[in-house]
Amino acid sequence: MKDYGLLEQLLLDEGLALAWVVEPELLTQLISAESAFKRREMLAEHWKEIIDRCYRLLEAITLPALAEWRGFALNIAAALNSGHAEAAQALAANLIETMLIKNFGWKKKSKKMAKGKQSEMTPETIHRCMVYSGLRGVFSHFPPDDETKIPSKLSRHASAHAVSTTQYTLTNSLIAFMHVVAYLCLWQEGDIEEKAV
Repeated sequence: MKDYGLLEQLLLDEGLALAWVVEPELLTQLISAESAFKRREMLAEHWKEIIDRCYRLLEAITLPALAEWRGFALNIAAALNSGHAEAAQALAANLIETMLIKNFGWKKKSKKMAKGKQSEMTPETIHRCMVYSGLRGVFSHFPPDDETKIPSKLSRHASAHAVSTTQYTLTNSLIAFMHVVAYLCLWQEGDIEEKAV
């Protein structure tokens, strides 16, 4: 892929996690799907194979500093596999928040997750850009006191402040888990945007 604009928009608009966590063939299908709805359908259809791939990726997370987060990621996978998608989503959303705070610090996290100017996506930075753009895509805000505004796509804000069947779904919990695993892979590679202080 030479033009990364479509991929970046898909990550920012839909909040998908696609770096490492899906097979290349499925990634191509997701990118070329005709709508966000179709992409979500495809993820739901392939959720077991995505979890299996993520398990394999988690086996390669060997840095001692990541061991605790890796353990939580394995718990998320276990929850998904045993039919506890809501528990998986809640833990994944909170683990993402913890990782971002460690990465950027409490005060910088919100600014870093804003959908402003992104780093340029190149072959050398593609994984980093995919991870952070996807994470930025789940940091949309909404008025939590208005139930009609609860987003159906994964939202960190809604996962924390609007527990509902609109927000808590198998597909959203899978996407949250995919974000956790992709972010762990980025940490394992030492390619995070800004080193933790």
